Parts: sequence; structure tokens; C-alpha cells
Amino acid sequence: MGVRVMRGKVGLMVLAVLLVLSCAISAYAKFPERPVTIVVPFGVGGGADTFARALQGPLSRALGVPVVIVNVEGGGGLKGMIYAAQQPADGYTLFLFTTSHLIASILKRADVDLFKDFEILARLQHDISVLWVSSDSKFKTFKELIDWAKKNPYALTVAGTSPLGFDEFRDRYFAKQFDIKITFVPFESSSQAKTAVLGGFVISHMEEPLAIKGIIDSGKGRVLVVMWKERLPLWPDVPCVKEFGVEDYVGVFRAIAVKKGTPPEAIEVLSKAIEKAVQDPEYIEFNKRTMGDLRPGYLPGPQFLEELKKERVAYEEIAKELGYIK
Repeated sequence: MGVRVMRGKVGLMVLAVLLVLSCAISAYAKFPERPVTIVVPFGVGGGADTFARALQGPLSRALGVPVVIVNVEGGGGLKGMIYAAQQPADGYTLFLFTTSHLIASILKRADVDLFKDFEILARLQHDISVLWVSSDSKFKTFKELIDWAKKNPYALTVAGTSPLGFDEFRDRYFAKQFDIKITFVPFESSSQAKTAVLGGFVISHMEEPLAIKGIIDSGKGRVLVVMWKERLPLWPDVPCVKEFGVEDYVGVFRAIAVKKGTPPEAIEVLSKAIEKAVQDPEYIEFNKRTMGDLRPGYLPGPQFLEELKKERVAYEEIAKELGYIK
């Protein structure tokens, strides 16, 4: 009799567990049922915000629900990262992150960590940088610049923004690749960095092609090298770093993540929707117009995570050399 009662209780417990699982599965069978939010950790009108709003329509069509943009700026993108990590892990809050958040996690600038607190859904863009100088510069070719820099450690000045951010780490990684020593000169904005180069106060600057196209077209600047494995159709006479034996090409990326603990069913729906969104004609046109298609951008979460781990190792080495971490 006691055995029968025990078996009955066990049966009821199993049934209860199955009912809970069934409810959980059915809850996400119709996911999403309400608007999905993209947290943009930078201000309205900036590059990340413009990108998110270009993705907004295509992603909304792919998901079948409205997509809302919420800008949470401040702290070089950290406030938005913290805010996204504080939201429920239900799939309704997406976090748009960039290379800056990877570096912030390496430097432990906040209690939030990109790898520990988020699930990576996909990389959407991967920009190319170019190194340029003023048209008045004595350096006519990249080889001339590198040869001079090797003979004159720290004499090569490179303008940029965000000390302890992507610009500094990219520029120092570039210097390491070519075995030279540079002096990174930080400015509050990219426009100030460009002005400094044009005025002859700083020798060079790394920037995305679209951001300096006007300067180059006007004849005020000269691109010396493309940080990629191929030359750009935009400037076919400018060599790429692969021609100098460099096979590793860092560039700022834009990617999407959700909070760790988000149900797998929601992650699957979101991942498929993102893949569909980047194939939307509206998104493709935006990518082409803003030169976001110069380098393959989209990469599914699992593959991108492996690339992220490699980038983390490279940036950790730079951080250690600079004394930012032990």
C-alpha cells in the first residue's frame, strides 16, 4: 500500500514538472508577442544609433512585431551595457554592442561582462579602417611612413578618440603588427582628430572610409594603406596591409546580444530573424550607401563568439603591455 502511495506521489510530481515545462514551451511558441527593444548604448544620431534605426524596420518585419530603439548613453557605452544587463532575460531586450564593450570587459571598467552576462546572437557589421595623412605630409607612401617610424620610435603620432577604447587599442595593435612605436594622441571627437591632422599637429589618423571620403575627394588628405586583405574599389591605387605581410585585420564591429539566461527558444527565433533582417533590401541598401558592405559583416553567434575570443586575447596583450591590466 505504501509503495502504491509513493508511486502515486512520484507520478504526480512528474506530471507537475511536465505541465510546467509544457507551459514554458507554449509561452515561447508564439514568441514574440509584444514589441522588442534594442538598447543602443550611445546617443541619438551617432553611428550606432543610425545603424540600429536602419535595422529597426527589417528586424520588425522579420519578427512580426514592432522594434523600439532605446538610447542609453554615457560612460563610453557602459551605461547602456549595464542597463541591458538589468533587464529581464526574456528575449524582449536586445543589446547593440561594439568593440568598445569588448575592451571595457577586458579592462573590467564595470561590474558587467560581455562574456559572462550576455548571449551573443550575431555580428552585423565589421568596418574597415584606413590610415591617412594630410596632403601636405612628407609621407607619400605607407612604406615611407613605416621605414621612418622604425628609425624614429614614438615619433609617429596617430590621432584618435576614446583613450582606453577601440581607437587606442586598434592603433597600438597596428603598431605591434608592424613592429613600430607610436604616440597615440586622443581627442574628444573624430572631427577634432581630423582637424589636427589637416593642421599638421598630428601626422596620421585611422578612420573608416566614409568618414574621410570628403577630405580625400577634396584633395586635402591622402590614404596610405587599407587595414584589410584587399584594396578598396574606392581607392584602387592604395595598398592593403596584406601586401605588407599582415594577415590579421581588426576593425570596429556592431553586434547584437541578449541577457544570459534568455530561453533557447527565444534565442533561436531572434537569431533567425536577425539573419533574415540583414537580407532585407532596405538593410542592404543602407549598408551599401554607408560603405558597411566593404567587408563581410554578418556572422552567426557561435562563429562570432569564437572570433571574439581571439580578439579578446589580442587586446588583452595590448592592455598588459600598456599596464592597464596585470
